[in-house]
Amino acid sequence: MAKHKAIVKELKQPDQFVGFWTRVGESSGETWKNQRKPVLLGATALAVVVVGSLIVTARQSSNALAATRAYAKLEKMIDTPLTPEGAAAAASPDPSGSGPKFRTEEERREAVTREVAAFVAAYGDTSLALSAQLATVRWTTESNPAEAIAVYEKMLQSRALKPSLKFLAIEGLGYAYEAKGDLDKATETFRRLAEEKGDLGEPAFRDRGLFDQARVAEKKGDKAGAAKLYHELLDKVPTSPLKKDATDRLAVVEAK
Repeated sequence: MAKHKAIVKELKQPDQFVGFWTRVGESSGETWKNQRKPVLLGATALAVVVVGSLIVTARQSSNALAATRAYAKLEKMIDTPLTPEGAAAAASPDPSGSGPKFRTEEERREAVTREVAAFVAAYGDTSLALSAQLATVRWTTESNPAEAIAVYEKMLQSRALKPSLKFLAIEGLGYAYEAKGDLDKATETFRRLAEEKGDLGEPAFRDRGLFDQARVAEKKGDKAGAAKLYHELLDKVPTSPLKKDATDRLAVVEAK
């Protein structure tokens, strides 16, 4: 009982962006786990796991080699550990060949943002360019949600967006609306996430969409609505990785 009370106390305020960028990082390897921001709870990445299939597509084009080299450069920039003391400037290559060096996260962010902008300008509406954009749009989600919304919406209109990235883009759009304070739009977008079908013809992220809707319902003060959504998640997706989180949140809202 004491342990349960401790959990309830700890979870009284649901995190706004729980697990989203951690999930992006997990779906793409460990690349950006040091790029965390407290509000976003985790890191974004360049969808490295997805890159294998994207590279195959990119190789069909005449600029495939340049694209894959540029993408590899981005990965190195993201992966390189910070070297605070005596580090070379971001633009200076590392003699070891491991890539540029960065003294601070801000320096890395600025360099990666410039590199991604150049990558998108060079390779346009392609899967690789879209995955590169996904790497930096998070930085505008809180500071300029309207800009993030525009990026996500344009991304979702692209035929080059792979299904594996589409789910992340939809949820990212929901978070951007949430950051903007438009909770109705956020709910609508998270509902879309719950209903979006995957390759097998079934909703692939139903649990994620339901969990996000429930979070927003809590934020709106709709405890009954949140409880209903958490119950739906537990009933319809009993093996969800979010089962414990949903159970804990349900205990909180039903205890109030």
